[in-house]
Amino acid sequence: MRALRVVEQEPVSPVLEGAGPPVLRLALDLKGINPRGVQCFVDGRRACTVEADTTAAGWFIVRATHPLDERRVLYTVTAPSMDGGTWHWFSHLWIRPEMRDLDQ
Repeated sequence: MRALRVVEQEPVSPVLEGAGPPVLRLALDLKGINPRGVQCFVDGRRACTVEADTTAAGWFIVRATHPLDERRVLYTVTAPSMDGGTWHWFSHLWIRPEMRDLDQ
């Protein structure tokens, strides 16, 4: 695994208000990356969608398929290299400060 090069992201802050599935927009450096293979995960599950943003080249829109019901939730975006021999990944942590951890 190698780092997926993110040129820009919206939002940058991990703080999330409300449980609605947040939208993460990413501009990726696609050099050597297969853009058709970009996929996403929410806390390790395929519970999200990723699509190319048709309004801006190199941008992708990532969103969970369900409301987030945990205090901390991780979006992970992966993509294969063009030759298929290497995978690249990027993670964005969402934090809902209004929720308390169960172990506190």
